[in-house]
Amino acid sequence: MDAITARLISVLVEAAVAGALVALRRWPARGRAAGAAGAAALGTLASHPLAWDGIIALTPKVGYGAAVGAVEALVVLGEAGVYGWVLALPVRQALMLSLAANGASLGVGLVLHAL
Repeated sequence: MDAITARLISVLVEAAVAGALVALRRWPARGRAAGAAGAAALGTLASHPLAWDGIIALTPKVGYGAAVGAVEALVVLGEAGVYGWVLALPVRQALMLSLAANGASLGVGLVLHAL
């Protein structure tokens, strides 16, 4: 899969998960579900190119699994910052939202990578 397709899939998955989670949990996020979906798209568009390049650079040194794990951990932290700032969420909720959205996106990506 090329980087642009992977980025588009990630944006769609993370936006859907973030919007759904904010709506289902009834978190007091600025912009509610639509705001969460927009924040997810923004965070993913900013982080995905860095994550893609980081995984490619780290894989020969530490292996694919470790590279993905390390980069995704950094992405979760960075995107949690975006959620906290854009949606005015407390740190714990921002981290939970980022972990859920990125976990879903990672799961879809790993399945597609295996095909």
